[in-house]
Parts: sequence; structure tokens; C-alpha cells
Amino acid sequence: FQAEDGIRDVAVTGVQTCALPICAGGYTIPQGFLAELEKKIVFYNPLRSVARIIPTLTGNSLPFPTIDDSSNSAGVGAENTAPSATDMTFGQITLGAYRYESLIQVSNELLRDSGLDLASEIAALLGERIGRKEATDHATGNGTTTAQGVVTGASAGATAATTTTITLANIMALRNSLDFGYQQNGAFMMHQTVWNSILQLADSQSRPLFLDLLNGNAPRLLGYPVVVNNAMASSIAASAVTVLFGDFSKYYIRDAGDIEIIRLNERYADAYATGFLAVRRTDAKVAQSAAIKKLTQPAS
Repeated sequence: FQAEDGIRDVAVTGVQTCALPICAGGYTIPQGFLAELEKKIVFYNPLRSVARIIPTLTGNSLPFPTIDDSSNSAGVGAENTAPSATDMTFGQITLGAYRYESLIQVSNELLRDSGLDLASEIAALLGERIGRKEATDHATGNGTTTAQGVVTGASAGATAATTTTITLANIMALRNSLDFGYQQNGAFMMHQTVWNSILQLADSQSRPLFLDLLNGNAPRLLGYPVVVNNAMASSIAASAVTVLFGDFSKYYIRDAGDIEIIRLNERYADAYATGFLAVRRTDAKVAQSAAIKKLTQPAS
């Protein structure tokens, strides 16, 4: 952790150490601050619980080779005949390090006099802010000026019959659009409002189509886990991507270094206040678009 004047406090496994006089003045970050912030980010960004997380020490461009050989198969050879070679199809994605940041300014009176665990509250707020922004970009980011969203990088799977409805047939078509190999680690992802609509699907006798969708905090659909992602489309409307199905471990999130927390004491000294700045450098992309399919509502 770094103070504004460049003097660093080193946190090792959550234990803060500092042998400098500046620490006695309350310039350090409280223990548990980083853990609370990280917890909130993950809470607001459910993709982090199913994606592949790639931690690196620096933010240099990180190229990842990809290959899709699914259209090739072996042949049956003939006696005294040399086999012909079949080229592999390689691709590449590159992960950078966009800077996600949030700043909170707190009066020193509040810091000194509050009966609350104010440090935990500040950490939670910073985590929520970064988590919301990450969640939005990880869902629908353009991949050019922000991280690429999983909706943006997914490939076409199925199209609903009408603009404002999702049927059992649509869900089955989406599942069937994904190669069976990827289905082994498959999961559905959608906004809670869309999930609620699916929960209400019923037959002609008003009997629910699914009686076992809700399993405590681990809902399932057609036997697959359901990840509720409120950064996705919140309504079933024309052209909306309403449901994803795929192997979300093929969505790569690269974190460049740890989250950095900077306590700004001098910057706001004339207002007798202190700033807390959280910075995370990260990027994300779909590594294999064929591994994640989307259900899209028709335009009209």
C-alpha cells in the first residue's frame, strides 16, 4: 500500500508492517481493508466466480494463442500411400490492463469520531463501485476501450420466436447449439428478471415446467447451474441478448498485480479530509467464442 508521498506500507498475507514514524499518524490502511474490497468486487461481478482468472505481476500486453481444430479429423490411409497434412487453425487474443479506479473523500472528524468500523465501510463502497463497473464491462464491454464483455464475445446460438417471450423450445435450442464437449462444463447466465420469467413458464394446464429450478443459492436449469448476472439485459425485448449458455472458463480475466489502495492525506489536508483511492488494472476476453452461445430476441 502506498501513501501519497511515496512511502510504502507492505502487506503480507493480510498483516500490515511499517517501521516509519508516518505510520503512527494514521497514514496506513487498516487490516482487512483489501479483503473486504475484493469480496465486494466479486459479489457484484458474478463472472469472476466462473471465469478463468489470470494473475500477472505487470500490465504488459499478454498474448494468448488459441486453436480451433474441431472441423478436422483423422483419415483412413491406403497401403503404400503417404498421408496428406491438415493444417491447424491458430488464432490469438491479447489481454491488456485497463485501469479501474474509484476515489472516496472522508472528513477527518468522521474518521476520528465515528463509532462505526468506517474503514470496512469505505472498503465495501470502493469494492461495490469497481465491482459494478467490472460487471458492466465483463457483460457488454466493447473490447476496444474497455474489457470485452462475455455477451460481446459469445457466438450466435439461438433466436427466440418472438421479441418479448422465451419458451422452453428456445432454451433447448440454445443448449443444443453448444458443442456437447463444452456442455460438460456448461452453465446458463442471465439477469434475475429474465430468470424470473423462466421460472414462470408453465404448460397449458398452468403447471410449472420446472419444479426443481430453485435449489437454495444454487439454482439450476435443465440440470446446469444458473449464474445470475444483473449486468445483462434486464428485459425480454427486441434484439436483446437475454440468455447465455456455455463454458465460462473460456472467458479469461487478467488481473495485473494486486488491487492498489492509496490513502491521500495531504491532497485534502486543507479541507481536513482524507481520500481513499482504489485502483485495479485488468482486462478480459472470450478466448473461444464457440464455447459460449447466446439467445437473442428477434428485432421485430
